[in-house]
Amino acid sequence: MHKCPVCGEELYENRDEQIVTQYQGQTYHFCSTDHRDEFEEQPGEYTGSEDYT
Repeated sequence: MHKCPVCGEELYENRDEQIVTQYQGQTYHFCSTDHRDEFEEQPGEYTGSEDYT
């Protein structure tokens, strides 16, 4: 099971739609495309990292 890093919602692996992005070699799962986009704009806010590459 994964959690959305933006809101903390628990996400089940058998969901019909998987919304993911890669950041620093890790895959992050999201509850919505809006939260994925928010994460991609400022990933350091959610991971404690300063730069986004």
